[in-house]
Formats: sequence, C-alpha cells, structure tokens
Amino acid sequence: APAEDTPSGQLSAAVRDASRIQPTLAADGTASWDGASRSKAKGKEYLVDLGEGYTAVYRPYGANDPATSEHSLRGALEVTGPAGGGHGPELVSRLGQLNLVNRPMTSAEGEWAYLRANVDAQRLTSKAAVKAALAETDGLEDAVEHVLFAQRASQAAGMTDPELHRFARQLRLDAEATALPSKVSILREAVAKATGHADGAALAASAGYDPAPRPSGGWLTWGRFDVDADRAGVRAGFGGRGLTHRVTGGNIVDVLRTGVLASTERRSLMGVAPGKGMSEAADKKSGGARSVFLRVGGTPTSGPTLFWSDPTVLLRRADWYAYPSDHFGSVNPASGHSVNGLTHDPATVAEFTGGSNEVMFRHGIDLLGAEAPSRIRCTNAAQRKEVLALLTGKGITSLGGRPISEVVQ
Repeated sequence: APAEDTPSGQLSAAVRDASRIQPTLAADGTASWDGASRSKAKGKEYLVDLGEGYTAVYRPYGANDPATSEHSLRGALEVTGPAGGGHGPELVSRLGQLNLVNRPMTSAEGEWAYLRANVDAQRLTSKAAVKAALAETDGLEDAVEHVLFAQRASQAAGMTDPELHRFARQLRLDAEATALPSKVSILREAVAKATGHADGAALAASAGYDPAPRPSGGWLTWGRFDVDADRAGVRAGFGGRGLTHRVTGGNIVDVLRTGVLASTERRSLMGVAPGKGMSEAADKKSGGARSVFLRVGGTPTSGPTLFWSDPTVLLRRADWYAYPSDHFGSVNPASGHSVNGLTHDPATVAEFTGGSNEVMFRHGIDLLGAEAPSRIRCTNAAQRKEVLALLTGKGITSLGGRPISEVVQ
C-alpha cells in the first residue's frame, strides 16, 4: 500500500480518486485513447509507476467501502504501456513488479483456471475433497519456493538490497508457475471425487470436459463441464423457452456493429458513452456492471430483441449467475440489493417464471461468433433491412449455422 517512504527495491504508489480510462469512439466503431483522459468513479485507487512509460492502476478492496464505492471496480487491475503497438510481451513481463506471475500460461497450466471456474460455478468449495485440495495446493507453492531457493541461493551472493528484493520476488513467481502442473493434478482429482467420477483421469476423459479457454469478444471464457456433458437435459428443462435480451437503448445496429453485447464496464473501455444501458449507476454499486443481463422467457414477439432458443449456448459458460427476480445483478450485499436467491444451477434457472428474472454473463456475449443468438427481432422492416445490410457488409452470411435472412426478423 502507498507509504510516505518507499522501502528500497519496492515501487512507489499514490492514492487518488477512482477513475476509468475515457476513450473516443469513432463513427466506424474504432476506439482510441490518448493515454490521459479519464472519467470519475466513486472510490479510491492506487497509481503505480512501473517505469519507462508503464503504469498500473489498482482498485483495492480494503480502501473501498462496499457501501459507498463502485463495487464493479473493486479488485480491478489496469496496466498501461507506452503509446504505440508491440508492447504486449513487455507488459506481461512487468506484471512481475506487481508480484503477479509474469509469463503466459501454457494450455496445461490453464487447466487450473478452468478447474477453479468450475469449482465456483458448480459450488464445490464446500465439498471436503475440494476444500482439502485447495489447502494442499496453497502449501505446495511454499514447498517449491524452498526447493528453488536451495538451488539458487548462491546467486544472491553480493546482491544489493534492491537486487535481493527482485531476486526474492522472482523466486516466488517462479515457484507459483513451477507448482502449477502439480496443483492442477491435485485439484482435478478432488473435483473428480466431488462430481462422482472415478478419478482425475476419468474426469478429464469424460464428456464435456474441455479446459481450453474460448475466445468471446475481447476476452476469454471457460466452460462448465456439467452443462457441456448434458446439454440435451438442460435444454429439456427449459421446455422450449430460452434466453432473451431487449436492446433498450434503441441502438441494435450499433450493438451489432461492435459485434458484442457488452457490459457497462466493457462499454466504458470501448468508448461507448454512458446512458445506453439500464440502471448503470446502480449496477456499478451492486457489481452487476461487470456483466450483461438476460432473462428466461419465450420467443419474443417484438423488438429490438436478441433471443437464444438454445439456452446452453450461453449456460455452458462458467461465469454466469442468476436471480429469480430483479436484484440489479448484485454481488454486493452492501449495495442495498439483496444477494439472497443467487444461483448457478441451470435446473433452478429453467424454473424461473417471473418477468423480472435475470441471468448475468461476465463481460458480455459475442454476438457474431459461437455465441450468436438464434433470433434477432427487429422493430420494423426498415431496421431489419439495416441489420441485414450491416451483417452483409461484414461478410457474415450465417449465424449459428443458419442464414442471416432466417435469424434476422
């Protein structure tokens, strides 16, 4: 945390009022940022100088009261490189200065993120085997660190205090990365036991198990192996109903031009002016601003509306949660919006009947790729013509395996 006197070898940080970058959105949908313009937010953030034009902004939990700050920013980290392109590898490397593993994950290591996502989505943390595995994996990093120190201790001879700080920090980061394959194996075994599989190998070979991340818009998602293994059963539970989103801003053409149905926080990063979504300020406080909102319902009869007749197209993701009524997507009980009734269970969601039910998906939905809606209901014939022209201009002739002339109505 920021201090008046920065210890040797550590980074200086300043506390300031929370903010967001403020990009500019051109008419063709291209966003750009001048590197300085920011909009105001409620809360506090740390500004850290990483050197040579790299900076980090972090919104700490401890310094942001959930009752008054914008909960959708708490815990968010933003790292910025110098102007221009080609800085990706160096930006990742500089994460080490923030005590974060500073190398890309391999696909095998990425299975850890997949398993953790499924532990959260399937509510497995209360299972004894999973709880024990998570405790064991925490200790594994410490054990590997001791091994690496024994191997590299001679390298520390003659180092200055700042050099020793960097040496110790990198040692810890390397221990985290080195321990990851073993952590994956331990957690896979525990998740297998908790979900009725014989062992980790049986789980990995089972239907629906796919630890590869899926590109969705400008982010990645992980799947739920329980939904992927029984998509037909989940669909049957909905009894012909699906998931729907009404485009309330009257800008369905603009939404399709970007190609994504984006959350309030994502729209901010894209340069979209505020006011396009419902209850944006309240959602920032509730934490719902990190997600997009859909409802369980029947085939829409009016537009502009997006409709997924097969709910598993989206429910196979591991990052959703839902309420049977309007809770503003709350994940913050201090916001004034209850978190009672929050569920991750597809069977429970299939039974939603209230008109204000809500199903939230983190970041957003890729409307023109694998997550495309089965129906785009326009307001009138003129809007339909405009949407078809837009999609044709993008070279898109089909969505979800069907001609756009059938999808766009």
